Amino acid sequence: MNSLDPYAVSPKEMQELISLQAFLDSSGLDESLIELLRLNVSRLNGCTHGVRRHSRRAWLLGESSARLAALAAWRGSALFTEQERVALEWSEAVMFASRSRVPDPLQLIVRESFTDMEIVRLTLVVAAMIAWNHVELTFSHPGPQPPFDAA
Repeated sequence: MNSLDPYAVSPKEMQELISLQAFLDSSGLDESLIELLRLNVSRLNGCTHGVRRHSRRAWLLGESSARLAALAAWRGSALFTEQERVALEWSEAVMFASRSRVPDPLQLIVRESFTDMEIVRLTLVVAAMIAWNHVELTFSHPGPQPPFDAA
């Protein structure tokens, strides 16, 4: 069975998701941090397409191969700053908020590293990435992918 094309079936709604992503890209959050969060959420969702896309985008923004490889084990890696660790912890808590609420102590910790507006934007980066991953996982039949460093 061929998968349906959400862009053809529902272009307005898909454009809204694209617009949200574009807003978040220019929201003032560090671009590299945004890509690390998107990559980590895609990894946790098992979205190969998202992992490839956001690994590439992070790499193009200057992320090292070592940091990209260490992202899966960020808690035990010294390659990430304290602010990045807080953002990654926040993103994972938001990602799994339906299983267990974001803990109050983490909400206090994130407020030490980010403004309230930045926290909302970090949360929206995660929420939008979850939506993108689910659209991709639902409607896509991934074929062969280009090499990592292909354009």
